[in-house]
Amino acid sequence: MTEAAPAVNLISALMFLFWLWFVLTGVLLAVIDVRIHRLPNVLVGLTFVIGSLLLFVHGLLIHSHSQFTSAALGAVTLVLAYGVLHLLGGIGMGDVKYAGVVGLYLGSLSWSALWWGTLVAFLLAASASVWKASIGQRRSDRVMAFGPAMVVGALAGALISSRDG
Repeated sequence: MTEAAPAVNLISALMFLFWLWFVLTGVLLAVIDVRIHRLPNVLVGLTFVIGSLLLFVHGLLIHSHSQFTSAALGAVTLVLAYGVLHLLGGIGMGDVKYAGVVGLYLGSLSWSALWWGTLVAFLLAASASVWKASIGQRRSDRVMAFGPAMVVGALAGALISSRDG
């Protein structure tokens, strides 16, 4: 029994690092997005690659890649959905790229987490847009950073889905 304890601790540590990495980079990306309305490719890419590596190693340790596969499908799903919105002129390409990160993290949990995280992000952004309109901002001044809503939505989706089962 004592031999299994270090492995369990390593597995728990990897998942802790996985989510800590998301939170730290998410906060940094949210601040950058609010300030300059950009999500830098380097930071988005690093978040995705390091998160993927942590999740892959986790899968090796537990001898299952189903969580990694689910995460990859979540990333693809959100990139495609956000890509359509980008083509319709609704969001920027940085948001599409970051959707891959959000999809990776939420997809690693469940489809429910992916759904809730996406819904909360859009509800937050819609609320902020309505608020800006209600205080009389001109339409041209209502350009909004969507990254912060995506980060908060992802964390909310993770929390909401953890209560599902």
